[in-house]
Amino acid sequence: MPEPDAAAPGGRLKPTSDRGPTISDNPAAVPERRRPYPPQPLDSLVRATGEVTAFRRRDEETVTEMAEALRAHLDLPGLLTEDQRESDPARYRQHVLHARSDGSFSSLALGPLLAGAVLVIGGTAGAFTAAGALFALSLVTLLTLRTASRAEVSRRGSAWDELRDGLRYVRRHRMLAPLVTMIGLSEMCFSGPVATGLVLLADERGWGASGMGWVASAFSAGVAASALLLTVLTRIPRAGLAMCGALLVTAAGAVALGHAPSLPVAVVFGFSIGLTSGFTTTVTGAFVQTETDPRYLGRVTSVTTLCTLGLAPVLFPAVGMTVALWGAEVFFIGCGAISLLAAALGLCVPLIRRAEPHPTRPASTAGR
Repeated sequence: MPEPDAAAPGGRLKPTSDRGPTISDNPAAVPERRRPYPPQPLDSLVRATGEVTAFRRRDEETVTEMAEALRAHLDLPGLLTEDQRESDPARYRQHVLHARSDGSFSSLALGPLLAGAVLVIGGTAGAFTAAGALFALSLVTLLTLRTASRAEVSRRGSAWDELRDGLRYVRRHRMLAPLVTMIGLSEMCFSGPVATGLVLLADERGWGASGMGWVASAFSAGVAASALLLTVLTRIPRAGLAMCGALLVTAAGAVALGHAPSLPVAVVFGFSIGLTSGFTTTVTGAFVQTETDPRYLGRVTSVTTLCTLGLAPVLFPAVGMTVALWGAEVFFIGCGAISLLAAALGLCVPLIRRAEPHPTRPASTAGR
């Protein structure tokens, strides 16, 4: 099978009943698989979209250029099979056409798994040595990054202005407001504090660094399994309700992990939490993309990123104090309670409970 053009970013095309194919914002979330059609039309599309994203423009200009690139390629013979062109007005359909071969999938899905293996093999010293080497490599790579010129930056608003715009848009949106709150609650523990909790739990139970590595590896394997499962599934029936159910299972798994009587049991619960939390993260991300006006997608993503990654450092001291005062079990009970609160919020909001990841992004929902 010919390799995709690695020099140009690719994407996934999603044939739909009312808007035609669109390109998702995270094409590297799924592995590449065999394509049943000639590669030439796809390579041309990948190259055209890569040329659009290679230059820094204003958001409106980028959206317009991307639409023109899609419009020029979507009718090319051989790009989509007849089966892929068939739409379903009641269900969400997607087909994997291309995945970037830059290692993004491996770094996201397999990174924690490799980190656990380094802990098992090299211990604490080996883990910190590997982390330092990766940071050094990242710094060298960052120095080669081309940044926007001062003239381009001056035409944009400040980061604070864009963040405020995103917060205003989310606050006025009937679905995004509770959805972003759900994302913040569900990711509050699992975007970083759980890793600290695992270290303290392993120390408290006498499992050592290798035990913590096994649990972290199981968690990562669960996340990877959820990604592969969602790649194979052609649709997610009642996606909003399934997302809330996954949060309930995550809450139960977090509490059970804190009470695990042995390392093998903890590994099983770690895999379960990774599987369900990975599913939740993917579905909530799909809802954010399909419900947000394209002009505000970057700003809304900034808000969700602040909720998930920005708040994690603030919670680290709370993790340490909780474990020191009441033990690791209480911390994981707290994580389960927060996930339970997120699930309850989703079940109480009809728009989320009945949500389906349709690819329409109605701007009119905001402010109603």
